[in-house]
Amino acid sequence: MNDIFYSVPKFQDFHLEGVKNIHYQDAIELAASSEAIIYDIREVEEYLDGAPKIAKGYIQCPMSSFLDHINSLSSDKYLIIMCAHGIRSMRLTAWLNNNGWKSAINLDGGFENWKETGL
Repeated sequence: MNDIFYSVPKFQDFHLEGVKNIHYQDAIELAASSEAIIYDIREVEEYLDGAPKIAKGYIQCPMSSFLDHINSLSSDKYLIIMCAHGIRSMRLTAWLNNNGWKSAINLDGGFENWKETGL
């Protein structure tokens, strides 16, 4: 399973040491198999730009209210964090990893990378 995670992002320039990344196609598969939850941390006005069309394992939880829901995060699944371009998600993933959620993963390139493929 760890072979789908990588340490240096391929679709975004911003990087923080120690943060694992995942490609959106692998994220979809993990969410579909109930091994992961994709947390879309874009703010409400950003959802107007679209949202991933996946039926399982996807939660919209804006960054501005994410910490209000921190106690409800799953500890037995991968937490795939997605924002628009991968910068906020990279920072939040690093913070989560430093605060006990070692299963937090950054969605490489964010929603923009996902959207470019037409999904």
